[in-house]
Amino acid sequence: MQLQARVHPLCVVADDSVFLSLLVAHLSKTSNVIALFPGLRERGVQYLKAVADVNGITADRIEVFQKKKYLTLNDTKQKKVS
Repeated sequence: MQLQARVHPLCVVADDSVFLSLLVAHLSKTSNVIALFPGLRERGVQYLKAVADVNGITADRIEVFQKKKYLTLNDTKQKKVS
């Protein structure tokens, strides 16, 4: 599915892939990304911010959930995952 064709798509990256989270945010300028870093936790958030800064990628559309095992519509502001 092409994210670029959608209006404000919501993407969930549910693993420790910092680079995948950044790639989705970079490729789809209107996307909102929820990243789950189950293994990396706080280190993942710090690393994400550092890599985004160095590469000139804005991380303001990436929200990180560290402690949740599942997401609800309240977490996604009533948006369904694209």
